Amino acid sequence: MEPKPEVEALIRILLLVTKTASSLAGCDELDYAERLLMRAAKFEEILSKSQDTSSEKPKVASIVSYFSTRMEMEWRRENESVAYHMLGKASDKALLCHLSSEDQNIRHR
Repeated sequence: MEPKPEVEALIRILLLVTKTASSLAGCDELDYAERLLMRAAKFEEILSKSQDTSSEKPKVASIVSYFSTRMEMEWRRENESVAYHMLGKASDKALLCHLSSEDQNIRHR
């Protein structure tokens, strides 16, 4: 069963946004990275609610990547409470059970 085009597009957008935001944060452009991630929150929410199971692994990987990038950015901003909240979301066992242990350790290929 092929993934729905909109789900596949959301996965690609979310991965692109997280990579871009991580690069921006690495260049100390935290304001731009934060704006980008805040706008991507809508995509993450839609993707999380998607019932499409044909692309579960890429969907979960993109969501975990998003939460990890949000966590990293909040940590750099010294916003520990939000960083720990994002860590909790990124390490949620209900999400991680869809990924292999190798995939859980790889970030931003």
